[in-house]
Amino acid sequence: METLLITGNQAFGTGYSDPRRIGGNYVLGMLSTLQNDLLGLSFNMQGKTFLNFRLDISNIQVDRFNGPSNPPGSVPVFEITLFDNPSGATGLSGNGRVLDVAQITGAASSAPNVFNWTEHIVALNGSGSTNGNVTIRIDELNTRGSGYAALDNFLIVASNTRGDIGASVPEPASIAVFGLGIAGLWAGRRRNRRPESAPVEIRA
Repeated sequence: METLLITGNQAFGTGYSDPRRIGGNYVLGMLSTLQNDLLGLSFNMQGKTFLNFRLDISNIQVDRFNGPSNPPGSVPVFEITLFDNPSGATGLSGNGRVLDVAQITGAASSAPNVFNWTEHIVALNGSGSTNGNVTIRIDELNTRGSGYAALDNFLIVASNTRGDIGASVPEPASIAVFGLGIAGLWAGRRRNRRPESAPVEIRA
């Protein structure tokens, strides 16, 4: 995985375009072809039932490092899997069993360098975890022609209410990234907090 600099002017000779300004300065890029990039985040659910995950995804391309060329109309699809992780081990699955899994689908972009963000909230049921320790694994699937896509603005909340993103869980106990991606390795996250009383629409 790697970061894409949205506000630069090198990509495609003109830079990237983010008409709605959702991505800020940097976003994560993930491959589904050439190699299978994976991102793992480990948490403790603090006795709650759901781990609710809000994020933005977008189809996008890179113009160097022999990156994949997404055909016109390609759409990003991400699979988000929640694993039991009783040992609290660092990794992409925590060496545990699957507790829940969901897929989210984005939208096509008007041009290779234009972000077209869609917002998603995924409610993953972790009630079957051994001791509350779980790992989220994120994987882009090449099912709609997208060999590369972007994701940003993670907000992860442990709650007894499906889809509630009112207050985030503590910093992840571990972050694991598989695949060095096209240009390097990145591990980190941004946060966009909403008021605790804000209504939530689940659009997973």
